[in-house]
Amino acid sequence: LQTKVHMVWTDQHLTWDKSRFDNIDSITVPAEYIWLPDIALYNNADGSYQITTMTKPWIYSNGTVNWRPPSIYKSSCRIDVTYFPFDQQICNMKLGPWTHDTNLVDMTCLDEADSRYLQVSGEWNVVGIPSQKHIISYEECCGMVAYADVTYYVILERRPLFYTMNLIGPCVLISFLTVLVFYVPSDEGEKVTLAISVLLALTLFLLLIADIMPATSLVIPLIGKYLLFTLIIVTFSLVFTVVILNVHKRGPGNSKMPAWVRRVFINFLPKYLFMQRPETDDDFVPIWERMAGNDGEMGRVYPRNVNPLVHSLSDFTAKHHLKRERVKKAIDSVLYIAQHLKNEDDSNSEKDDWKFVAMVLDRLLLYMYVIMCVVGTITIIFNSPAIYDPDSAIFYANMLDQIQFNQYSSLNSACPGVKWEGIDTNTPVAHITRPPGWHQRHATNG
Repeated sequence: LQTKVHMVWTDQHLTWDKSRFDNIDSITVPAEYIWLPDIALYNNADGSYQITTMTKPWIYSNGTVNWRPPSIYKSSCRIDVTYFPFDQQICNMKLGPWTHDTNLVDMTCLDEADSRYLQVSGEWNVVGIPSQKHIISYEECCGMVAYADVTYYVILERRPLFYTMNLIGPCVLISFLTVLVFYVPSDEGEKVTLAISVLLALTLFLLLIADIMPATSLVIPLIGKYLLFTLIIVTFSLVFTVVILNVHKRGPGNSKMPAWVRRVFINFLPKYLFMQRPETDDDFVPIWERMAGNDGEMGRVYPRNVNPLVHSLSDFTAKHHLKRERVKKAIDSVLYIAQHLKNEDDSNSEKDDWKFVAMVLDRLLLYMYVIMCVVGTITIIFNSPAIYDPDSAIFYANMLDQIQFNQYSSLNSACPGVKWEGIDTNTPVAHITRPPGWHQRHATNG
């Protein structure tokens, strides 16, 4: 953070009567010639804790010293990537005197830092920079000593356009491509090919975006949850496709359809999935009837169009007095052909039933995957609070409450030797009366 630190304090030893000096109200002197507050950045991530460039401060006749030295602060803060890439981050900068307690130097703060001169960043947007005054008592050799500090909280909001175009957009499209797997007919033989192609595309996409994703093991980012959700549904789509093809290829030779499968997938589900099985034509599907054979046996099944042939053969036998054995062999041959046709028709009918069950499974999974993709995308992506209204007053107030709660809980739980005195955001703070012999000074940081 490259900024100007604006510090104002009052030094009673630097006052004069301007009427005695040609009405000179202010002067500038080298910073090395006057007392300077040792304001340091407590959570510094560099090596220099204090200001290194000593510019000349302005001194006014009433003892007010105005000093604005340029400084570059390098601080570190914990990044919470729970809602990445729709996340907000709170980075704090704790400024305070390094050696002087509140009996010597007290501090006040502005309501919010001046952010008019911030450079525009392509990745981050500064929502606000509120400040809070802390008074913390440390246990030392002479008892509890209170130190004051001013902490500025830089509330940053990530600009999600880059990640939306390069992460979320392709991932959403890949997840919706999974729906097409259940729309391809099973007879085409390309269902597994399409499912594997979608899975390979997602895997390649995950390898390409590995450098963009934040590397952390503390939490799973929002985009990581969505990628994991997409990978799971694509993987299961391949499994379901194999199951559907297995059902599609079944028949009477390898599997018999259970009664519950016929009841659920043929009689019950199609009407709720807006499916209607095409009606069969009686010209191509014969109607079987039971009839008695010439040898007196009952129970054989004959097609309707075979009956005239059997009766004609009987008439022919009666008229021409053929031998009964030859006629019986001819009738048995005809009945064998009829039975074979019936078995073949039953086999084809059961194969058609299994194919229809596969179609029902395809349609059911198609609807389920459409619902899962839409609901999963809305539930995961829109789970971030920044999606709704990040600039609203309610959002800003909640961020400030979170700041105060985190500071209070961390100071009380993580620092057993530290006594929390309170937070003061009101300005100004009254001057502290120091023991005789000390200069009364009041440091203000903004």
